[in-house]
Amino acid sequence: MDEALNSSFSKSDQRVHGFVRRGRRQVFASRPNVGLAGTSTSNVATQTKPQLAGKLQKKTLAAWCAITLAVIYFLRTTIFPIYAHVPGAVWVGLGSLSIVVVAGFAVAAGGKWRGVWCGVIAIFGLGVFGAELLLPTFQRFIMLSLLMIAVGPVVVNPVAMQMRAAAWRLVEKGLPGLLIVSAAWYLFHLPCPFGRSPFAGFMTQSMLLGPFTGIGVIIAVVRALHGNLWRWGVLALIGVLPLLAAGSRIAILAAGGAGCFLVLRRKPVLGSVLLLLFVATIWSFVTSGKQEQTPPPPPGSVMSGLARKGIQNDRDLLWQARFNEFKSSPLVGVGIGMGEGEGVARDSKGNIQIEPGSSYLAVLSMTGSLGAITFWLGIGTLTYGFAKSRRKAPVEKDILAAVGIFFAVHGVAEGWILSFGSPIGAFFWLWLGNFGDASLPPTISNFRRTPAVGQLRR
Repeated sequence: MDEALNSSFSKSDQRVHGFVRRGRRQVFASRPNVGLAGTSTSNVATQTKPQLAGKLQKKTLAAWCAITLAVIYFLRTTIFPIYAHVPGAVWVGLGSLSIVVVAGFAVAAGGKWRGVWCGVIAIFGLGVFGAELLLPTFQRFIMLSLLMIAVGPVVVNPVAMQMRAAAWRLVEKGLPGLLIVSAAWYLFHLPCPFGRSPFAGFMTQSMLLGPFTGIGVIIAVVRALHGNLWRWGVLALIGVLPLLAAGSRIAILAAGGAGCFLVLRRKPVLGSVLLLLFVATIWSFVTSGKQEQTPPPPPGSVMSGLARKGIQNDRDLLWQARFNEFKSSPLVGVGIGMGEGEGVARDSKGNIQIEPGSSYLAVLSMTGSLGAITFWLGIGTLTYGFAKSRRKAPVEKDILAAVGIFFAVHGVAEGWILSFGSPIGAFFWLWLGNFGDASLPPTISNFRRTPAVGQLRR
């Protein structure tokens, strides 16, 4: 049935296989009695070829919309829109429109809504009612909720899973490629007009280049461990250059944490030693205070960005402000995107822009104890299912697990998690959606038809 159905499409539709077809195989190939349309083969046999073709084309369109969403978020972080004189509001509008479209595809396909993540969204919304600025907080909550529905683990159906798989595959392919471009940018001394570090490449901020190259290095390391050692190993070594040059200490620590995890799985003794050293480094960073002014590092050095910042923690005032916000509203928080004190800036219209300083404390201060508990309950259920499931190939599971470790460490000192406009935040929710799909049992794609939508049957 698969070959007969694919032969009915044009060659242009079949070119999507690099992102879409492989994602479809991951969703539906686990059971031989499951058809491409997400229904049992008995249902497929009763449908005509045009009906099946229309459903597959709809899924292909939805997957391309998800890929477009990922591309828009990435392009916003580069210098090209600035040189093209495209206003930032245009990119925000395109990103918001893409979120709405992808979320619409996910909802329209029916299926199952994960109850715990519906609870997370509902409890996140409670902080809106006590926020200082009601309308901006409500707008940010709505867009964050739509982002979670679009690419996060909220909705489970064949279309949503295929969209997430297609966009994630683009990330898996694109970030390792970014390593080569960024290393060449550094070696050839191409201009870096933006960023708070000597090197930002073609990104608008060095603090964006750091995590992107860090994740790219981790993906390359995982693929090197699973074969093609020379090609992927050399690529990982190349990626270390822009990672260090970007000067993001927490991105380097996050990449180190993910590396410790990979070593620990294969060499428990060596991995344990590295893990202890890594934990000691993190603890030293968290507990250290301001350092004395040191002479500036020599310009042009790959380590100049790190040498300028030193090893001391400069997030302590931000963290204290988030704790104070939590104390002011310990149950439901101060609202998405709201805050006071350190890290908060107001524009001429009174709108608030906040740098939380930590994703963990952002969840705690903005959504309160109820939001933090339900959020970590959702993470826990997905992690438990991921550890037991064998849905994904070993290399794909290792990539998802290692990238998860990266986000877990990076979130200690960067507060992107509740910002729908943050590219790192958007990629986190995309990762979490694919992480949730990998936690499903192999029989999860067995849907039975109803007059309205496909309902999930375990």
